[in-house]
Amino acid sequence: MRLPLLRALAALVGLASVASAIDRNVFPGQSIQAAINVSQNGDRVLVHPGTYTGGLLFNGKNIQVISTGGPLVTTLDGSGLIFPCISFTVGEPMTTTVEGFTIKGANTPISGQGNAVRVTANSSGTVRNCRFLAPAAAFSSNMIVLNPGSLTIDNCSFTDIKSYCDEGGVLRMYSGSNLTIKNSSFLRCESGTNCGRVGGVIRGNGTTNITIEDTTFDSCRSIGGNGGVVFVDMGPSTFTIRRSTFTNCSGSLGGVVCCHGLSDVQIEDSRFVGNAALDTGGVYFENPRKFWVDRSEFRSNAGRLGAAIRLNNLGSAGGPYDVAIRTSVFSLNDANYAGEYP
Repeated sequence: MRLPLLRALAALVGLASVASAIDRNVFPGQSIQAAINVSQNGDRVLVHPGTYTGGLLFNGKNIQVISTGGPLVTTLDGSGLIFPCISFTVGEPMTTTVEGFTIKGANTPISGQGNAVRVTANSSGTVRNCRFLAPAAAFSSNMIVLNPGSLTIDNCSFTDIKSYCDEGGVLRMYSGSNLTIKNSSFLRCESGTNCGRVGGVIRGNGTTNITIEDTTFDSCRSIGGNGGVVFVDMGPSTFTIRRSTFTNCSGSLGGVVCCHGLSDVQIEDSRFVGNAALDTGGVYFENPRKFWVDRSEFRSNAGRLGAAIRLNNLGSAGGPYDVAIRTSVFSLNDANYAGEYP
């Protein structure tokens, strides 16, 4: 008799928890942060169309901040700030979410700060259905920084994002960080020549885990540096790439990916087309322990020391390794690329 009673009480407690969640509406002229401050776990902050000042602090709360009209009519503006638009820094879970905004980065040149999103202290968060715009500053840091932390980017767009004073055109990952990107697009993103230069979109170092799914990267580059899309060093790192497309990306070593350090790599159902580098046009991995490619296409990539794929010092120069390339297509790749850096 006691067991059914306990189950009934547990169900009632669960229902009470759900019922206590509150939707808090924010209209133009009101403060999103004020609504966050009074919210409890499970609440939603519903932001109506308009432009709002960024600098959101979630203070460890498991809540959702959602625009009611979507990113074309609702903006988080950080142009007047010197700190990020969004901060997950107090142990937030991955279900803490910002959804449906245009996000204008802050004008901060501070390395490791992040002018749009900052995740630190092993906190987590999700950014969904957002459009990211570059800050106005000529010398800005990365749009997103994980130092360390975990972030999911879902159904977001990044266009003409450039970091001229830090490595990683869009995102910088420090050791211990985890990144998932899905259903998103990156167009003409780059790391510039003033410092850093590596990683046209993502720059990671140390122990990092990167998953990319159903995402496109077009015309991204690292100007004079390695990894037109991703550069990671030190390791160990894991890369999982599924159903994604990389076109016309460029770097000095690795037109798409350059990784130094122990790595485990799995590429599935993806396309690498028209990428170029002084060394390897497609992907370059130093010391890979596992490198699997399945059902993927490498076409019209160019490099001087490997047009599509180059693996060096497998298994860390003599250690165990596992390499398999299955049911994939290689065509029109040029390993005698004689052009200048694209």
